[in-house]
Amino acid sequence: MKKSVATLALAAALFVAFASPAFASPAFAGRRVAPPIPDITALMRSAAARIHADPRFKHAILLECDGTPESGTITTAHGITQWRIVFSNFAKPQSKFQSVYIDFTAGAFTKPVGVELPFVGSLPLSPSPTMTLNQAVTLLHKAGYTQPFAGVSLFKPVLAKTVEPSYVFTFGLATHIAVGTISKKVHQVD
Repeated sequence: MKKSVATLALAAALFVAFASPAFASPAFAGRRVAPPIPDITALMRSAAARIHADPRFKHAILLECDGTPESGTITTAHGITQWRIVFSNFAKPQSKFQSVYIDFTAGAFTKPVGVELPFVGSLPLSPSPTMTLNQAVTLLHKAGYTQPFAGVSLFKPVLAKTVEPSYVFTFGLATHIAVGTISKKVHQVD
């Protein structure tokens, strides 16, 4: 029993010692660690609240979420740091904006941007998917797709054999792999 208490005391002392500023690496001195990016399932709700707060987009409907890394390719959900969340504003015919999007970048939302043309190729994401990006990446890896990807889109495609919201990962120029948010099936997109 005394040995385990001594071991815990030593571990605590080492933690305190190495966590002190005297042992901090000069390369990281004064730098703040960026907070983790919220999952897209949470960002969708926040984006919708911001979009609907603008009277021009009060009835806008969520269509698609497109995520990219800051640069290059990645293999984890945490590498997606930028999102564009797209809504249809078609339900409000008197509006000059048929669609609207909002970006999440550098840890914050931008202002909504109205677009005069409709956004096509996606059905409404209603109800919003509950599968997280991390869960989708885990299923992707379990299915054998472990190579780096360049981006991901969460949407319900108009011209697909299965009409369910899916995370579609982009590998290179022509390879797209979908993970169904309901079926959890992983398949190549034609």
